[in-house]
Amino acid sequence: MNNTLQKFIKNAPKTDKKKVLMIDASNMMFRVLFITEKYSEGLDLDFDLFKHILVNELLNSIKKFKPDRVIFAYDDRNYWRKEVYADYKLTRASERAKSTIDFDKYFENLNEFLPQLESALPNVYFLRVEKCEADDIIAVAVKHIYTDSDIVNISTDKDYHQLMIDRDDYRQWNPIKKAFDNVANPKRAHEIKILTGDSSDYIKGIKKRCGPVTANKILDEGLEHYIENPNNKISASEKIDMRQRYEMNKVLIDFNHIPQKYVNKIKEAHNNYEIGKYNGRKFYKFLMNSDIGGILDNMQAVRNDLENINA
Repeated sequence: MNNTLQKFIKNAPKTDKKKVLMIDASNMMFRVLFITEKYSEGLDLDFDLFKHILVNELLNSIKKFKPDRVIFAYDDRNYWRKEVYADYKLTRASERAKSTIDFDKYFENLNEFLPQLESALPNVYFLRVEKCEADDIIAVAVKHIYTDSDIVNISTDKDYHQLMIDRDDYRQWNPIKKAFDNVANPKRAHEIKILTGDSSDYIKGIKKRCGPVTANKILDEGLEHYIENPNNKISASEKIDMRQRYEMNKVLIDFNHIPQKYVNKIKEAHNNYEIGKYNGRKFYKFLMNSDIGGILDNMQAVRNDLENINA
C-alpha cells in the first residue's frame, strides 16, 4: 500500500460515529416553566401544561436530531462552586420570589414527575450527580466520555461555547433562536467571559467596569502586563484583587477546572447507569397517567427514533 493511499485511509471521515444528544435539562425545564407562566390561564398547581410542553420538547428534540444516545442532565440542589464562591448564583432566590410561580409547589411536582419520566424512558440517561450542575455533567461527557462522537447539546447557556474549542464535532442548538450557535472564536469568547464574569451567575468581573472592550485590551496586552502597566493606574490592593478574582473566575467558568473528584463521580454515574429498552406501551401508560395524553400523535411520529436510542 503506497503512502498516498495510507494517508487517504487515515484521514477519511468516519461513518460509524455515534450521534449523541445532550440536553441541559435544568435549562430546558426553566425555559419551559417560564413559557407556561406566560401563557397559562389561572393557577396550574399540578403543572400539567409544564409537563406537556416538557415532554413535547424532549420528543421533538429526539425527532429532529435522531440520536443514537440521549443524555438528560440535571442540576443538583447544591453546587460545588458555592464552596469556591459563597455568592455563586446569589440572586436566584430573590428572582424566584418576584415570580408568580409557586416554586415550592413546582419542585414538589417535579420530584414526583421526573422519576416517572425516567422510568418511562429506560433507554435515556437521566443523570444527576451530587454537587454538580448540568454544565459539569455535559462538559465531562464531552471531554472525557464521548471523545469520538457527533454531539448536539441543547441549551441557551453560553458557558458551553468553550466546548467548541478544538472540537468540530460538538454543536450547540439554541432552542429559542432555533439555530446552532455560531461562535467565530470560542477561545477568545471564553477568555473574555473569565475576565468580565457572568451576571446571571453573580460572577463579577476581575475589576470594576470590565466589559468586553476592557477585556479585549487586557487580552491584547496580557494580564500581567496590563496589571503592572503604570498607565493603567492600578493600586497594589487592586492588583491583588484582580489576580485573585481572575483565578477564581477560571475555576468557576472554565470546565478544565472542574475538580477531579467530581469528574470521577460523573464518569462513574454515567458508566454505572442501567440502560434498558424502550417500551411503547409503558410510555403510553406514563402519558395517560400524567394527564398529557394529547401528546400521543407526536409520540407516534417519533416512535422509531425512540426505539433506536441505545438499541
